[in-house]
Amino acid sequence: MIRNWMLCLSFKNPHTSGRKASSLFNVSHTSIFRILKENKMHPYKMIPTQELFDDDFERRTYFCEQMMAMLDNNVIQLEDVLFSDESTFTLHGHVNRQNCRYWTDENPHWMREEHTQYPQKVNVWAGIVGNYIVGPFFIDGNLNGVKYLELLQNDVVPTLANLHPDPANPQVPANTIWFQQDGAPPHYQINVRQYLNQSFPNRWIGRRGSMEWPAQSPDLTPLDFFLWGYVKSIVYKTKPLNLADLRERITLAIRSVTPEMLRNVGRHFYSRLACCQDVRGEHYEHLLH
Repeated sequence: MIRNWMLCLSFKNPHTSGRKASSLFNVSHTSIFRILKENKMHPYKMIPTQELFDDDFERRTYFCEQMMAMLDNNVIQLEDVLFSDESTFTLHGHVNRQNCRYWTDENPHWMREEHTQYPQKVNVWAGIVGNYIVGPFFIDGNLNGVKYLELLQNDVVPTLANLHPDPANPQVPANTIWFQQDGAPPHYQINVRQYLNQSFPNRWIGRRGSMEWPAQSPDLTPLDFFLWGYVKSIVYKTKPLNLADLRERITLAIRSVTPEMLRNVGRHFYSRLACCQDVRGEHYEHLLH
């Protein structure tokens, strides 16, 4: 009888936790999991994915083909590409993916959307180039084109110039360095694009850049598929006390990233280029595991 009720519950509400089922039926956790496994049901983790539209598939595939060809032919060295992104951290933390399970006998590729808005937050920019992290740089208030241009002029490009100076002009980055950004509105502001054309002539990736960055593609940038998740897993082990504490935690977490971790990230980026092509621009996360 318990077995039948358990299976009915699982099919009706596959999000039910083992602990809740144990309480409902007054049986041990061990019995709950044994019944589920005997019926070949498995707990699948939630993997958040970006929404894709019909026009995105071809653009994603083209970018991956183009980028892989340039890497394979040594037109670009992966360690010379600065991947960049912004992220928002709130005092209230983020979704705990470890506690999200879906019990079923077949992988449902389930996704859950979270719509939340918190007034106390920190916006932060960071970049990865080779085995080094540029930043973090904190942004006061919401990011716009003016603030983003100032960030590039005052922080990002000078830091890159220190890391990889041009022998002919140490005040600017070497002419082998590429800059990547996504298509967020502040990145597309005309003054920003003009500055990138000046600082990275024919060497920047983004919306209307030297190489077009495909929309809806956070799964292709190391900041999204590695750094922000890693940093948040450390920052939110306990609740931050205040915004100053949150900033300090973010900084320390980013500084804990090792060169070996970043080397692995580079290899994962190349693998993702291949996987994205295999599925012609569609979701490919299931191929990575």
